[in-house]
Amino acid sequence: MSDSGRTWNLLATVLVALALGVYFFLFPEPLGAELTPLARWSDALAPVARAQDAPVDALLPFSAGHRYGYFTKDGSWAFLADTEAGVQVGDQSYLLLGAEPSLYDAGGSPGTDIPGFPFFNRGRLFSAGADGASVSAFDQFGTLVWTYALPVQVSAFASSERLAVAGTVGGVVQGIGMDGRTEFSFAPGGSRLETILALDVSPSGDLVAMVCGADRQRLVVLGKGGSDYRVVSHRYLDSDYREPVRVAFLDGGRWVLYRSDSGIGVWSSDGSLDTVLSVNADDFSVWYDEESSRAYVAARLPDSLSLVAFEPPNRILGRLALPPDTEYIRMDGGTLYFGTQTRLSRIDFVEE
Repeated sequence: MSDSGRTWNLLATVLVALALGVYFFLFPEPLGAELTPLARWSDALAPVARAQDAPVDALLPFSAGHRYGYFTKDGSWAFLADTEAGVQVGDQSYLLLGAEPSLYDAGGSPGTDIPGFPFFNRGRLFSAGADGASVSAFDQFGTLVWTYALPVQVSAFASSERLAVAGTVGGVVQGIGMDGRTEFSFAPGGSRLETILALDVSPSGDLVAMVCGADRQRLVVLGKGGSDYRVVSHRYLDSDYREPVRVAFLDGGRWVLYRSDSGIGVWSSDGSLDTVLSVNADDFSVWYDEESSRAYVAARLPDSLSLVAFEPPNRILGRLALPPDTEYIRMDGGTLYFGTQTRLSRIDFVEE
């Protein structure tokens, strides 16, 4: 296991010239051609904001607590607003979650009401049924595409452009195609308590990863073979979680990251490598930058949040401590955007 990285300390201290709103960093001496985080801007959020219209594909979604909106890479706001209801913000539209959840486009124009408990997943709009035992898919305008009923409540869900998967408290995973038809049905078994705690789908839709069962718990990877999906690798885990956890594909599906008591587990989808990324996390999000072949993981503990840059499978390049009250975090290539309900910041990671 390699951990030759260094730590970047984020100081939430600003000079007297606060009009610039810039965070400052202390760096250790560079270790060869390693990454350096450069603070580009950090701005306090206005109560509300609305600027000139910008193309939707130039906007980045923002949501932190009751604040939500869309901004550009230079920190300008298309709009920023407050809501007393819940909100979910997607790349091209957002949901205001009141008694009747409503869909709006990125410009703020209202669309249609979405029944059930709507949510975004990988840029697609879905809704869980009121009984928790059905899932519906909608197009970008809020038009119903399909509804899929399951025999018991859904405990985990994931999607790609080609496939959606729903796991149940009864320990069954259903693969759902773009037309709402069943692609596969799989019951992993092998545990005293059968349930599905985590799911992910590779971008191609050809691989599905899951954490399943309790006493004993397993990591299982399915691969598409012909017209069906079959087990391509699996391993029993030392963990025995009884709540939803995280599992995520990386590098197009080559690696699977999963929550582990000893760090973040890293498993090759073909089962040829089993290792650990030395990052403690109760929950995490991961991004892969194809241009640099680097990955970034945001690791959250009850009282801390950090961003770790690494070369897969587990060579750590550096760690950046973020303010623990950070509610918004997004990676775009080698650029980090993070924010609270009062501030939004940008950091670029560059090789020097």
